[in-house]
Amino acid sequence: MGVRAAAAESHSGTAQQVAAVVELAADGIAAEKKSLHAQEQDTEAGQRRRQAWCEQISGIDSPRLVFLDESGVTTEMTRRYGRAPRGQRVAEATPAGHWRTLTVLGALTVEGMLASMTIESPTDGEVFWPTWSRSWVRGCSPDTWW
Repeated sequence: MGVRAAAAESHSGTAQQVAAVVELAADGIAAEKKSLHAQEQDTEAGQRRRQAWCEQISGIDSPRLVFLDESGVTTEMTRRYGRAPRGQRVAEATPAGHWRTLTVLGALTVEGMLASMTIESPTDGEVFWPTWSRSWVRGCSPDTWW
């Protein structure tokens, strides 16, 4: 049975979508993920603002920039929905109420990672800024500041 016939017999929209992608790939057309951008970038005003911003930052010595980044994960981040045959449930194991949050803090430069650390808790300004001043600023010399 061909892909089209299998999709036609199925009542699932997913099977039809998969069949369409397989058929397009066989025809040499690849399904690609979209690259989205803000619609405002296409306006004349948006382009003027972008040009002004580029001119404003052109004088910055990029090797002196340090970017602070924060990211976090939690064991509670479990998908609430899944795919299963019609009439059946998706079974999945998750931690039983032992939710943990891990925060990763980092300082990056154009040359790579300057410093990083993980904290086993959610992070807000009360945690971030003291950590920053105790751990990372100490390693920077005043001649590297503006």
